[in-house]
Amino acid sequence: MISDLFAGRFRLPFAVASLVIMCGTPAALRGYQGERPYIVKRYDTLWDLSRRFLDDPYNWKLIWRENSHIGNPDLIYPGDPLTMPGRFGEKSASVHTVKTAKADFAEAVNGFPDAEEFAATSSLFATVADKADVNPANANYASAEKGRYSAKHLARVGFLWTKEDAKGLVAPGVAFIDEKKTKTFQLFERLPIVMIDTHRFSVNDTVDIFESLTYLRYRREVVNLVKRVGRARVESVDGDRVLATLFEAWDVVRGKCRIAPVERFSSRTVERIVQPRTSLSGTVFTRIEGSEIPQLHQTFIIDRGSRDGVRLGDIFEVRSARVERADPSLLGCVLHVGRQSSTLSIMRLYASRLEPGDTATLAKRIVFRED
Repeated sequence: MISDLFAGRFRLPFAVASLVIMCGTPAALRGYQGERPYIVKRYDTLWDLSRRFLDDPYNWKLIWRENSHIGNPDLIYPGDPLTMPGRFGEKSASVHTVKTAKADFAEAVNGFPDAEEFAATSSLFATVADKADVNPANANYASAEKGRYSAKHLARVGFLWTKEDAKGLVAPGVAFIDEKKTKTFQLFERLPIVMIDTHRFSVNDTVDIFESLTYLRYRREVVNLVKRVGRARVESVDGDRVLATLFEAWDVVRGKCRIAPVERFSSRTVERIVQPRTSLSGTVFTRIEGSEIPQLHQTFIIDRGSRDGVRLGDIFEVRSARVERADPSLLGCVLHVGRQSSTLSIMRLYASRLEPGDTATLAKRIVFRED
């Protein structure tokens, strides 16, 4: 074959021939899927498109960067043309298909928030899955072992805010970004902030930035569904006027976002999964993300909190309220605990449904080691 190439029997450019001789056709190149055009359809979101085309909803920013004509990633409309970034490899099998205990463990890795936060995860899960005493029915819980939730991930989980501020609004924080809500900010831009409270910031203070997603009525009271979207550092203070530099953005930071003193979180590593010593059940109050169907890593809120005995790391089985004696439709892990409600992240999906009123039952408890 080599002599044929140089003898001219195969008229390939020299560079191509050399590549074939040295490397063959690399598997990664064979599996590469280039950029693809796409027309936005009704109900599409960048979150959903990222999961469909890039296999990970958290990669939605790659689509945003590829399409510079999108000014606001929350606002895409049917008929808009998009270019989907290329990726390597074929799309993985559906998470709804469970073949063997080992496959179940491999799929369940997707139940954790950020791939880069789990060093050597695949080998750890393979070790667990290869154990002779593994029961496929328990694989979903065992797959949580050796995992880790970063401080950043815990900080950006949405939750229900119930307290009033100094102006009587049900909203977090002691200040707000003094710009129109349509104004968005990029990393390292300066944020003009106006204080609404007696609290005073100092230069070099770190502040949390909150976005209000929607107001809801919960247990006959108005609550605010909020999430942290970034952090900024105070550069100057002049009375009730503050300038801060945006140094961390986990989502879109826009005008009117609320500003609060920073709350520090610790990363937590899973030590083991234990059987709870108490029974606890509640109902799903709302989903946080607005996709048409639930996806892995998305979050939802149940009507049980710390006063009911909920703990960080509790794993709940969720069953449809519409079907009598229904099998679990998903597993959710508690990542934020309020007094009267808790936020869970979907760590395992069995069905493409999650509705308010579905039953959530405590199944296992994660014992964390605080890093």
